[in-house]
Amino acid sequence: MKNIKVLLIALTIIFLSSFNIVNAQTKSYGGSSYAYVKDNNGNKKIVYQIVDCIYSTEAEAKEKLKPIYSSNWQLDSQIYYSIDREGEEGTWYGATASARVRNKQGIERVVTSEVGCNHRSKPKAKEAAVPIKASSEEFITPIVFNISSCDK
Repeated sequence: MKNIKVLLIALTIIFLSSFNIVNAQTKSYGGSSYAYVKDNNGNKKIVYQIVDCIYSTEAEAKEKLKPIYSSNWQLDSQIYYSIDREGEEGTWYGATASARVRNKQGIERVVTSEVGCNHRSKPKAKEAAVPIKASSEEFITPIVFNISSCDK
């Protein structure tokens, strides 16, 4: 009888250990990416993509992070990735962001934004912090994000 109890305890420990390993390996991936594109006239701009931490592998997240642009634009650089992992339970994120934009008349300015710790993932904080620009403006520098975390 004692051997059965020891065996059951050992099996329970093994089962719980394997469950924790599986849980640790199921962390989700997401993030942001950007790339430079240009049109047939040589005009350049930056395109962005942000996806939440819902993908099971880094490779899958990178596939979903490939920037989307219209057919009259072509890729003019490599794709720059920032991969994020799902945060710890109970962690919230905020962000600040800044970038330089240029309008059709060639006038440049810096746009900035800030969002509080109201987001459950880093990509959601990034998405909320993308600086607002006029429809006649294009990003000419990458958006620089500064992510902060806090416990609520």
